[in-house]
Amino acid sequence: MQEKIKDLQTIVNELCTPAKLYLGVSTGLMILSLVSILTTIFPDRKNINSRTYFNILSRFLFSICVIIWTTFIFELLCNNEYTWIPWTILGIRGFSILLILILYGSILLRKK
Repeated sequence: MQEKIKDLQTIVNELCTPAKLYLGVSTGLMILSLVSILTTIFPDRKNINSRTYFNILSRFLFSICVIIWTTFIFELLCNNEYTWIPWTILGIRGFSILLILILYGSILLRKK
């Protein structure tokens, strides 16, 4: 088991910087999203059915697949000396997330 963990650490350490950044940020956001979903749903256990659990599990598994696939694509692009493409995608993604947070914050401030 520890050998597999070391192998995984070696694989992550060998990723290019954009792929590492994407992997770390996306994994963190996915975990925060999952925690948010679970804390919203679990206090009201009366209305939970197996379909809800399936939806949460399928979203989680799909997110993992997308993160792994995109990290793999970023690594391929970096290995072929197209590092500007992952950096551009990360920049656009970061800018869009920042814009959404600013707009959401302004909406919350208007409600007060």
